[in-house]
Amino acid sequence: MKTKVSNGLELQILEPAESWDRAMPLYGQIFGPDNDGGLNILEIFPRNRPPRIFRNPAWQAVALVGTALSLEDEEPLPGLVELYRDLHGRDHLAPLLRILQERGTPHFYLAYASPPDQMHTLLVPPRRLELDAAWLSDILHSVLPCYATDDRADWGLVIDEDTMYLGGEPELMRRFVAESGGMEELVRIFSLYIVEYVTPGEQDYDGVAARFYRRLYTYCGWEWPFPEPPPAPTPEA
Repeated sequence: MKTKVSNGLELQILEPAESWDRAMPLYGQIFGPDNDGGLNILEIFPRNRPPRIFRNPAWQAVALVGTALSLEDEEPLPGLVELYRDLHGRDHLAPLLRILQERGTPHFYLAYASPPDQMHTLLVPPRRLELDAAWLSDILHSVLPCYATDDRADWGLVIDEDTMYLGGEPELMRRFVAESGGMEELVRIFSLYIVEYVTPGEQDYDGVAARFYRRLYTYCGWEWPFPEPPPAPTPEA
């Protein structure tokens, strides 16, 4: 085990052998390892099938906006202040961190997709106020996606560029959803992200992204509020 200091926070880092012994069994329970025993995003998000983010079919899953944006550093366009505040001006992980703090969780495991002999795992105290995808990716040398859980293994988090996917046991997720403003609010916020970055119904509608998010909404048990994505092109013979 070694130590890394990031923005004044001291983090312990498990070397590959330690990661394999301590963290990988937990990740295997939640996400499922790939064929080489590591973590592979392609196993979780297959191209033409519904996602398989979490192994346990009884878990509730939600999609979250992951990138933090300081409104002081980047001025939103006129008329978009509320949109930017909803998407980037709130701490979407705060309810989860509060749950972990109340449990007395000393740290959670955070690793990025990698083969077993290259897998380093951070032990992250759940008390950092600025804990978000941007900071997490920075301390992992901007390597995404990242995976997180703790020793209870009753929740899991995937951080993938601008989005995050959280799942867990029903009781934990009921509290997370309630403290996030309710499921309708979570759907509303993520749908704002879809409108801003996928532009459903527009001429330049990104069909590949829309088909992915359409399947994601189904996986989360959410109603798709946009036009149906265009079908995938038929492969040429």
